[in-house]
Amino acid sequence: MPRPAGLPRLRDRLSLGRRGLRVSPFLQGMGDEDPALIPDAYDAGINFFFVTADLHWPMYESVRAGLSRLFKRRGVRDRVVVAAISYVVDPMTTMQAFRELLAAVPGLDRIDVVMAGMVREEEVAIRLPPLVKLVERGTFGARATGASFHQRRVALRAHKRRVVDLVCMRSNPRHPGGLVDTFPHLDARSPSRLYLFKSMDGFIGDREWPRLGLSDEHWRPRPPDYYRFALSQRQVDGVLMGLGNKREVRELAASMREGRLDAESRTYLVDLARLGVRAGVLAAPAHRDE
Repeated sequence: MPRPAGLPRLRDRLSLGRRGLRVSPFLQGMGDEDPALIPDAYDAGINFFFVTADLHWPMYESVRAGLSRLFKRRGVRDRVVVAAISYVVDPMTTMQAFRELLAAVPGLDRIDVVMAGMVREEEVAIRLPPLVKLVERGTFGARATGASFHQRRVALRAHKRRVVDLVCMRSNPRHPGGLVDTFPHLDARSPSRLYLFKSMDGFIGDREWPRLGLSDEHWRPRPPDYYRFALSQRQVDGVLMGLGNKREVRELAASMREGRLDAESRTYLVDLARLGVRAGVLAAPAHRDE
């Protein structure tokens, strides 16, 4: 369902699935190398965390360590929702990956949301039904399902048909196609939640800014403005993000109080990304449907 006016706060909670999960609109994944980021994010209001069970395993070491540190607090585990993702196609290998994740994170005890990563159209019938069975049987303590998609048409279909409880897709100023071919066609009656990832794709830092040939009078967006861009789409429930430190958590919280970006500001970010591509600051999108 579309959210009411205004942007979400870190302490807001959304229902996810049919088994009582309540999650923050902000799903924190891989960030800085400091494990303290996970407890810091939780203290700021985020209760939803994302970790891989296989691909990029070394890059999530600080997330695993941070979750373990957080779970040492008495009673906290029941207030935290952990989504674990597997990128392998074979369901049996996915099962083993989830088992190894549980063994690697002291205090994790269960995987609240079981996810399949980078699901392509031809893989939907192979990879997603086994996740549904995990939830039905309570395997790993799972209570909801999710998947990430790099093909917008597949994400749209999954959302409409409620194939999984959490649909993650890429949309940002450098990949704005979803504004036309996805968001307007989402079914508001679907109970599936839509979270966007790669929201920062299109951001141009101070070092590259002079290459754009713009004057100092032009608006220079900050990183949190790209999360505002994502969440200004009324069909979007949340974002999967990789905040790097406690300061970035505070900046995100403050930016949400600034409210939605208006249509002119959203168009500006898209035009800025296009200029960045032409100037060689940003790479061109590889595929029109991604």
